[in-house]
Amino acid sequence: MRRVVVLGGYGAVGREVVAGLRGHVPEVVVAGRDLAKARGVHYVDVSASREVLAGIAKLDRLATERSATAVLSVGLAPGITNLLAREFGGADLDIGVLLGSGERHGPSAVEWTLDSLAGLGESWRMRFPAVAVAAGGTVRAFTGRRQSRATGLVAATVVRRLAGMPPGVRHIEDAVGPGFLPDLAGPGFALTQYDAG
Repeated sequence: MRRVVVLGGYGAVGREVVAGLRGHVPEVVVAGRDLAKARGVHYVDVSASREVLAGIAKLDRLATERSATAVLSVGLAPGITNLLAREFGGADLDIGVLLGSGERHGPSAVEWTLDSLAGLGESWRMRFPAVAVAAGGTVRAFTGRRQSRATGLVAATVVRRLAGMPPGVRHIEDAVGPGFLPDLAGPGFALTQYDAG
């Protein structure tokens, strides 16, 4: 891949995506959120809006016809949570998300967090900050500091792998293999497993 356009590249997550791509992609173009400028190119989406994701998912046939790849749910939640859940192979599970205070978040992240607080279930032990999935008394977690950096790292890693992905629209858990999470664990983040008790 020779050129990548990062829509929203000036925001908290976008800056981290750009940083994660420098040195890996010859040309990184930082742009605002004007989707009209993104026609006919591969697409990676870090948003968590159900409406946005559902709308993009409807473009699968068009993306396939135009040999374009779109990867959705590329963040912590959804994203890392989906990949952790996949590791439990369809078992009943609980998903936990602990987002750090003290970090600046954009309006979309704050809106998603507040909207997601409805319907909270039981609590269980989780190390901070993390996204984690628990099933059968075992917790599998992705931990570290600065969730905007983590989301940017996930997005940049997906972008670097786009060339090897088939065309079409898919969520991250259907787009990347099992080696993806361990690849993220190195730069300031850890992939752990522990007893939920």
